[in-house]
Amino acid sequence: METMEKSDILSGNTFSYFDVFEEKKGLVLGTEVNDIKYIIYDQYCMNPSCKCDDVILIFTESENNDSEFAIRLSLKRKRYEILDIYGISKRQVDEIVKGSLKDSAEAMELLKKRYKEMKEAGKAVLQGSPEINSNKIELPVEKPKRNDPCPCGSGKKYKKCCGV
Repeated sequence: METMEKSDILSGNTFSYFDVFEEKKGLVLGTEVNDIKYIIYDQYCMNPSCKCDDVILIFTESENNDSEFAIRLSLKRKRYEILDIYGISKRQVDEIVKGSLKDSAEAMELLKKRYKEMKEAGKAVLQGSPEINSNKIELPVEKPKRNDPCPCGSGKKYKKCCGV
């Protein structure tokens, strides 16, 4: 797995599925429209608490790299917005996206599966490192003894208050 900073995950940066999973399952996607082959790189937000449902897809012409475009696709609504475009018209982008993704239940299911895997990978990375909030490190607190004053501040002995 690619080395990732917790701060990058928490800030909502996107990571490429291929870079995160590498040779394990990192298949690069592709499509062919009007005899032109495109490689598709998919990127996801890995923050498990983020409720986004988007995937960033970068389409690059595989033969001679004359055209390239990037879209943000909503997996729930099946709507997209063009983020970047080079050497291709918006009409052609619409044709490629509609033909290869929006009308393909199989493609959408694959992207949803990868989205879930990326969120799980983000959760694993975040849980694997200790959480330090505002430069404060919480030390383990010992449980008070029965006859000690109760830590709640009531003035009673622990055994008669919170220790029941």
